[in-house]
Amino acid sequence: MTTEFFKGWVQALGLGCVLMAAESAMAFNARITAEFVPSLADPTNNVFTNTSAPGYLCGTMPAICDGNVSITFPGRFANQTPIIANNPDPRQSFFIKLPADWRDITVQHATTGQTSTVQLRFTSFGGELRIAPNATFATGIPDVTAAHSALWNGGGLEVPPSPCTSRLHRVDGDTTIRFFWQMPVVAECAKQTAFDLDQLHIYALELMYEIRTPTPLNMAAGIWEADYLYTLGPGADFDFGDNLLPYDPNLNIKITLTVSHHLRAVFPPGADRLALEPEGGWIPWLNGGRRPERIIRDQPFQFTSSGPVKMRIECQYLMGGNCAIANPAGHRVPVETRITLPAGMHELTGGPVSRKLLSTIDDVTALASRYVADQTGNLHFEVARSDVNDMLTYPDTTYSGNVTVVWDSFLIP
Repeated sequence: MTTEFFKGWVQALGLGCVLMAAESAMAFNARITAEFVPSLADPTNNVFTNTSAPGYLCGTMPAICDGNVSITFPGRFANQTPIIANNPDPRQSFFIKLPADWRDITVQHATTGQTSTVQLRFTSFGGELRIAPNATFATGIPDVTAAHSALWNGGGLEVPPSPCTSRLHRVDGDTTIRFFWQMPVVAECAKQTAFDLDQLHIYALELMYEIRTPTPLNMAAGIWEADYLYTLGPGADFDFGDNLLPYDPNLNIKITLTVSHHLRAVFPPGADRLALEPEGGWIPWLNGGRRPERIIRDQPFQFTSSGPVKMRIECQYLMGGNCAIANPAGHRVPVETRITLPAGMHELTGGPVSRKLLSTIDDVTALASRYVADQTGNLHFEVARSDVNDMLTYPDTTYSGNVTVVWDSFLIP
């Protein structure tokens, strides 16, 4: 009997995560990317790596971001009416409320249509704040840094109200301050001016975010995408009060997760030709023993997988869902092909993949609970006793046939 097998690496694209605005007449644009690529050097890794280009602040001053990631997008916020000093309404001054709550976003596999869930929240906001008149003119204080600090009640922008905290405060002239506020929870943070301002604009907008991605080991290799719309403006997801309004009212986010999986089955030399035998071999029967109950052969192989796998067989000779072997007279008998995968791979029900029957009709699906690297699996081939009895009616003949075992790293619904 000849057994053919699939061998090699099967790769697919898979979390990376991209936030990118869909085309819109009125929308800010942003971009986030992440990916999962398994590594033999770190087989316990089961998380995505964020590959996004950092925003300006996190890229140029990574210490202020503590390893987190930010995005910078074009646009601006501008006041609609003058900022009045000591206004008791916080929404008429400098006001910030971020979507710091976790939002569920459904990503879909570009090929199979499968879905999974990503969670996203925004925890910091910053930019370049420009004012008119300038700080020294508005306050009458000649020192620029002192003037910017005196411009606000309770200290400058380096002293945001609780629960917000300051990650960055930098005076860039008497009209401009670079700031970055952290908002760890959903809350309103507002600063009241101590002097009137005609203009208060924010440019070079930057958002720091956190993202929770699914376990890539259970995701099909490939591209996973989603579009998600955040709104900006009074009472919106990003709320900057009733006076400070965005140039565009939407932030369209496109999420792209890239999953790459390893899949490999390595067989020893000579495994492409297998001989089925009774347990204990043919000699006991040839020496006058009883007829064999069945003829079998187990073939071990080394298996590597970092994600979901589906398996099936393809046959030279087909009998129902099984492959068959045949003699020159055309007589065929079915061969059951079963598979055992190493620990770390399991069925959809959670049980081990042990002597699971493969067929040409239905795929067998296995999931990975960890990266399985070069572990031993087994193929089990068997011709049942009743079929062996039929074969014995054709003495002095040879039965053979090809069985192709196919592993596929794409998990088709």
